[in-house]
Amino acid sequence: MPSAQTLRKQIEATLAAKVPAALTPAARTVRPGLLSGISAVDGLLHCGVAEGAITELVGEEGSGRTSLALAYLAALARTDTVCAWVDVADALCIESVAANGMDLERLLWVRCGQPRLQSFAPPRPSAPSRVEACNTQPRHTGGGSPHPRSEGRDMPQAIGNLLQAHGGLLDHQLRRERKMIGTPGAPNRPLDKRPSPREEQVNSDRLPPRRGDNLAIAPRCAEPQPRRVPQVASSERMLLQKASAQNASHVRSPWPALDQAIRTTDLLLQGGGFGAIVLDLGSTPPEIAWRIPLATWFRFRAACERSRTSLVLLTQHPCARSSAELVVRLETGAMEAQTRVMTGIRYRAAIDRSRSEERAARVIPIRKPMQRERPGQWTSHAAWGPPG
Repeated sequence: MPSAQTLRKQIEATLAAKVPAALTPAARTVRPGLLSGISAVDGLLHCGVAEGAITELVGEEGSGRTSLALAYLAALARTDTVCAWVDVADALCIESVAANGMDLERLLWVRCGQPRLQSFAPPRPSAPSRVEACNTQPRHTGGGSPHPRSEGRDMPQAIGNLLQAHGGLLDHQLRRERKMIGTPGAPNRPLDKRPSPREEQVNSDRLPPRRGDNLAIAPRCAEPQPRRVPQVASSERMLLQKASAQNASHVRSPWPALDQAIRTTDLLLQGGGFGAIVLDLGSTPPEIAWRIPLATWFRFRAACERSRTSLVLLTQHPCARSSAELVVRLETGAMEAQTRVMTGIRYRAAIDRSRSEERAARVIPIRKPMQRERPGQWTSHAAWGPPG
């Protein structure tokens, strides 16, 4: 009976024309990386951030993901490489970027969700023409009254305004049309996204009595009386709806900024010329970041491989899934202090997934590989504290 190796060679030789090396795992591509300068993280990641791939830094607020991304950008700036930072929530502090040793002349900062700047030039005063100068002279002399023929030009508009004002014929017709809300075929409902204010229709049995609540009404024998529920006046309800609509308008929706960030990142990757692009989704809720389709991450991965640009994602939860070459989870540790003054924060880093790890056996394991007992730890020192 032939061995398994002999059968594999025979099958591969038969399928060589259609599927080359059908039963042999493809060799993994080892990409060159860039070190951040933090010894604990560089020792954990070995080769650092992979070039031409997607690296995802996952962590909560204050977990050190922004500091680690700035360390990589500062290391790239020392090699005269231009980088970009796509800020979805406009939360990047440019003073902190400069304090981390980043050359601001080699950083493109894209602030999403901001109104577009438009240049406004004041109109230049022009000299009046001869016709305008002639028309400025008064035509009527004497009493100053216009010609009688011109007095009747605005008469139809004035009559219409008179009929619409305070109980006129057209005013009653307009009120009648406003009450026809919901009538099929009546063109009185505006096609708008925002709901128009409508008067509440109250049943006749729930209306207050005409002569006041103090009027004694003798109920009929064995007849259930309707339970009176305090009703809010239509004017008060309109004021409440208007106040809630104003408060809702001040709440900023995250979708326009996220869409602008995705389009900007796609444009920068397709154009090329950047050594690294940071897409900051740290302030975006996970339930919104998960709605980014997988096709977007596949397109970003192909663009990174084609342009040799490193894409660094800052997220609260892994979003790129199988398109990410490296996923690093960051956590906040203890704080360092001297005489009740905080001087630094400790951070921890651990690898969740890495495609560039070389395995001794070319067998894909079913279980998750073992992690280090002690993940990489480093300390971020404050500006007023002792140097690290």
